[in-house]
Amino acid sequence: MIETNSLRSIAYVWSDILGELRVLGATDRKYDLPVRSDDELWERATRAYRAAWQLPYWVPRPRRWKRQWTPRIPEARKTAILAVLRRAYQSDAAAALIPMDVIVDKLRQRGHDSAYVEQTGGGCATIYVGPTWRDENGDERYAAAAGPGSFYGEFWSQPMASQYEFWIHRDDDGRTKPHEVPEGAPVDAIVDLIDAQVKASIGLDAVERAARAAAKKCLTYGERLSDDLCEALRDAAEPVAAGGDDDWSFGAAYAYELDEPLSTWAGEIPAGTYLRTVADGGAQAFAVTGDASAYVGAVEADFKQGLRP
Repeated sequence: MIETNSLRSIAYVWSDILGELRVLGATDRKYDLPVRSDDELWERATRAYRAAWQLPYWVPRPRRWKRQWTPRIPEARKTAILAVLRRAYQSDAAAALIPMDVIVDKLRQRGHDSAYVEQTGGGCATIYVGPTWRDENGDERYAAAAGPGSFYGEFWSQPMASQYEFWIHRDDDGRTKPHEVPEGAPVDAIVDLIDAQVKASIGLDAVERAARAAAKKCLTYGERLSDDLCEALRDAAEPVAAGGDDDWSFGAAYAYELDEPLSTWAGEIPAGTYLRTVADGGAQAFAVTGDASAYVGAVEADFKQGLRP
């Protein structure tokens, strides 16, 4: 007996099997692959059937276990079922789908070894391509992402996307404008677009690094505070900006804006802008002219990306 409350309906399972064969046929025709034999279609359908009716769903009956998994089907009925499977395989219903695994293979052939398809929740398939970078929260991001798609095979296999809704963008939560793939675009054209997005992201990252480097060079350093005054500044004043980390191998930076002289246990610190840096266990502070907060922001961005300040 079958525990019906735990099983998906037979119609739903049958729909899954036919859908998988439609995708298989569309992919084979698109890339001029040999037509599958009846035995191959039957094996594919049987594998999908077994994946749908998983072992835990069966009430244990050891004597009939094998029969439940591989039921004997009369030859006439099997012939009729094969005819349905063949029609699904030859159907054009899935012709508008983009094979995401083929795109990944072609990207790797172009040197993008980090390209892969990830299940990003709810059965959604997304292509990610490096190199990676880190955002202001320290989260790892990719130079390019493409999707969305769905998985048509068992165990998150056969990722496919619709030609009517396929986007390529930088992995940055929508900060840069995504590009919609033109309807009917061949796979090689889609690969070209993703490759261009990767190169654009690398260029954008280089521009951002150059901007941070420029911010660090815009400060004019004045008198250096004594070690005691440097420590007193840390204890008595609140920084307006902080970047990096004291435990980071390249240290940290703190910006201070004093509107009036600050009296401390080590003496008086004149009003002005100050930059205090920490590196290799030592600290120093300078009176500076310029945007100290921008300097510190650049250090923080480098820290998030694991770069030297």
